[in-house]
Amino acid sequence: MSTFFHVTTKPGMEAILANGLEPRIGVRSAEANEPTPAVFAFVDRVSLEDGLSNWLGEAFEDYHGELFILEFSYTGTRFRRDLGCGYEIAILEPVSASQIVRVLDEYLMPVQDFQPAENPAPPAPSRVSSASSNFEL
Repeated sequence: MSTFFHVTTKPGMEAILANGLEPRIGVRSAEANEPTPAVFAFVDRVSLEDGLSNWLGEAFEDYHGELFILEFSYTGTRFRRDLGCGYEIAILEPVSASQIVRVLDEYLMPVQDFQPAENPAPPAPSRVSSASSNFEL
């Protein structure tokens, strides 16, 4: 099992805590011309800190709300690490809210009132075809 870090806004966090992480092409993915819906996450805390203090922080410059980091465990097999960088993973299947182990604020401090999901709804079916490539960590 590996642990990853996903950065989101407060409305995004609330939806994710209710429904889990769902592969999609969001605003930043569309700007980067990503062709496949995915959940993008940092592979370690150092990469997360670097991204927040550089390119990802710049991407959120115009956002005036709080950012949150969802630390989650992932044991699935449908992901890509061949993104041209070593700091990011693209997960091609839903990640259940029950796999979120911790919520951090944008200063990387734990959010005290976070409670892991106990009986989450099953993840929605993936919109990614089964022909997607799988790579191991």
